[in-house]
Amino acid sequence: MGVVNENLVLREFYTTSATGLYTLIAQRAYAWRIPNDVDNTDALIVFRAQPGGTLVQGVIRDLDIEIVCYGGGSDLKKQEQASDDVYRAFCDIHAQASGEYKSMITTYSGVIMNCEEVSTGALVPGDGDNWPAVQTVWRYQIRNK
Repeated sequence: MGVVNENLVLREFYTTSATGLYTLIAQRAYAWRIPNDVDNTDALIVFRAQPGGTLVQGVIRDLDIEIVCYGGGSDLKKQEQASDDVYRAFCDIHAQASGEYKSMITTYSGVIMNCEEVSTGALVPGDGDNWPAVQTVWRYQIRNK
């Protein structure tokens, strides 16, 4: 097993088809920043690992991920609601029917062993722009397959 590529594993999880999140963002999940050629027309998420993630037993990454959910659209007020919709769909992909967080979520490149929301989503102006967004932090334990 090589070094865990958390960006790849998380992007695969966030863009899994047949989820409410996929219906909103499709493949628009970006690590670190929004590409220059992307505008605020469509919903998307941006995620980045916060400093301090640790490698457990050489194969498991234990880290906090900052997620920013953008709703898209031209009306700023509607973007606020749409951003909240993206955030709620994001939370839904992590939850079981019982309300507990999922564990052992398998993607093509790895396994999310555990996940939990660290900070509840809050409406914020987008990073360096005027797009309203919902920002949250999640803790993951991720390993390669």
